[in-house]
Amino acid sequence: MASSSREALEARTNEELALLWQRERQPAAREILIGRFEGYAKGHAVKRRYLATVDDVRQEVRMAVIDAIDAYDPARGGSLATVVDYKRKERLTAMITQRTLLSGIDAKVIQVHASCMRKGMDSEQAVLATAAKRRRKPDRVRMAVERNVPVAGFDDLQQDPASEDPVAAIMERIERKELRPMIAAALAGLPERDRRILLACDVGRDDRTASYQQVADAEGISRERVRQLLHRARGRLRDALVRMDSELALRAEDHRRRTAA
Repeated sequence: MASSSREALEARTNEELALLWQRERQPAAREILIGRFEGYAKGHAVKRRYLATVDDVRQEVRMAVIDAIDAYDPARGGSLATVVDYKRKERLTAMITQRTLLSGIDAKVIQVHASCMRKGMDSEQAVLATAAKRRRKPDRVRMAVERNVPVAGFDDLQQDPASEDPVAAIMERIERKELRPMIAAALAGLPERDRRILLACDVGRDDRTASYQQVADAEGISRERVRQLLHRARGRLRDALVRMDSELALRAEDHRRRTAA
């Protein structure tokens, strides 16, 4: 009986399964949808393997599928795949932007370099092509790429008391000096564990980032919980930076008006 029920679900469309999950919370309906988009997650993970670990990207895309299943609304038109694609872009953009921001790296440099690598160029050819396209010195491109490549084996999340302050180290790597106090203040406003997870996943130590599983093992929590805390920390950091940037803009405008008067 269960087998025939499963077969009946398998015969349904993506959209029908999404609505079935929303209305009746049938686990099998969501499992089938996640399975159908599994290849989608793998494909995007491989494409972006130069930006983050394959496992992390697959996890973000998988969560995008789950988000899309909950968010799908037939009244708006379109397919579930369209919603998945939107959620996927939203999650991957947030992950990559946060990593590049905190590492002081130009996200476009990393993206262009990754694109060159996918076209079959070797590392040095990709560096030179990226430098020419983005008008950067090759050495700066190499440095950005080296900083942004996660290295397996990062399993020590606790900062060595004898080493330098991790936030101070980040500040030194950020070229735009006006961003340094804003980022430092935003990081300081995060809960300690959120900040620790954010720094481990998006910055790392000695230019090495940790995977979600490595952070989960070190913190004694599940990988899903790591993803939730990381997503929350990224959102809080982003909101803080936007708020500070708006305040700076208002102050600058106020100063301009007073000067003009």
